[in-house]
Amino acid sequence: MIHPFEILADPMRRRIVEVLAVGEHTAGILADVITTEFAVRRSTVSYHLRTLRDANVVWSAVDPEDPRARRYRLNAEFLEDLDRAVDGLFELWDHRYGTGEARAPIHPAPRSRQPRLHRLGEGRRVRIEQRIAAFAPGADDSADGLDTRADLDTRDGCDTRDGCDTRDGCDTRDGRDICDDG
Repeated sequence: MIHPFEILADPMRRRIVEVLAVGEHTAGILADVITTEFAVRRSTVSYHLRTLRDANVVWSAVDPEDPRARRYRLNAEFLEDLDRAVDGLFELWDHRYGTGEARAPIHPAPRSRQPRLHRLGEGRRVRIEQRIAAFAPGADDSADGLDTRADLDTRDGCDTRDGCDTRDGCDTRDGRDICDDG
């Protein structure tokens, strides 16, 4: 298996992965992007797509709309492998020598990077549940600490529950409402 850094070391392959991170595209669109940006031939792009396909970085299938074209999409497992490789670097960084903390590899060091919740699996499920809970009927709209009642004018900080008209001018010094109309 090829290391994820090895795959992304080539700027053209890295750019193909960036384009496919947005969504799936046909080989023709990928070739147009890469040949425009790097001034290479389409055969070079085809070589890099084959390299990415052989390394299981991308998946390809025949385009149902145009049977002569192939559609490419990014393999999520590759992104997970890449994330693990970056985590390995952070692990080495946390145990580096010659720092002010004088850490050694045997001592557990505080992590400089928190583990990531991936868009796939458990993290995605948790985020979806949080979004659903935020918009569920009966959700607490005043969670931000603001009083959202209709009788409280929050634009100028004046409380109109006491019958004071905010257009008359309220003074909210010292946390009290002092109205001109008594």
